[in-house]
Formats: sequence, C-alpha cells, structure tokens
Amino acid sequence: MPAELIIPYTDPDLTLAAPKAAGELAAGAVALLDVHVVPTPLSLENPDIDEEYLREKLEQLVAASGVRARIELIFARDRRQALARAVPRGCLVLMATRNHWWPTAGKRLARVLRRHGHNVALLIHPAPRQATMVTSTPC
Repeated sequence: MPAELIIPYTDPDLTLAAPKAAGELAAGAVALLDVHVVPTPLSLENPDIDEEYLREKLEQLVAASGVRARIELIFARDRRQALARAVPRGCLVLMATRNHWWPTAGKRLARVLRRHGHNVALLIHPAPRQATMVTSTPC
C-alpha cells in the first residue's frame, strides 16, 4: 500500500492549492491535518472549540479541491510539535507556501518537520499582488 500524503492546514488559499497538486502526486491516500492550539487554561480533551464547525469548513475545502482526503483535527498546545508527532514515518508532507524572500511560516514549519525526519515538499504559491498606491491630484 502506498504511503499517505499529508497536507497540513495553513490558510484556506494555500491549503486549497496543495490538494490540487496532490491529485497529481498521490497514488495513495491523502490526509488533511488541522492542528488547533488550545490555550493552557482549557483542557485538551474537552476544549471550548466548535469541532463540528471546523470539520465542516475543512470538508468544504476538500470538496472544492476535488480530491478525496481524510480530515483529522488535532488539539494541542504546540502546533509544530503536534504536527511532527502526528505525521507517520514514510509519508510525504505537501505544503503550499507563499513566495517571499523571508522565511514564511510554511517554510519554518517545513524545516521543523524535516528536523523530525519527515519528507516535506513545498509547493510555492504565487504571492498575492502588491497593492499599488494611487495618488490623486488636488481639485
């Protein structure tokens, strides 16, 4: 059985780009992992988070991508460490990130996952267009 392709949820646009590319890469199963950081006063077992709402949003995202994917919600104190533990060995992690000269959150997360021994592929998504300044002449 081929290894599973893991897509960590980052933001809606970037996460939507990854499953579209995954359709071409994945011979096996695809999983969308979404880690939510739970503040310390709240319990990890019963956080005050609407899990049904989160799951519906992810299902809509997966449906829009046109790829069948398993959805997994993870509640943790540290997002990076939770993802590193949740990704099974031998799986490919596919992440979309913006193209910037500075290290983006996606690139930093990829570095952490690689340090934990995971195979990570970055899909460079075009940066949003820069806003242009429009000047007007005084009346």
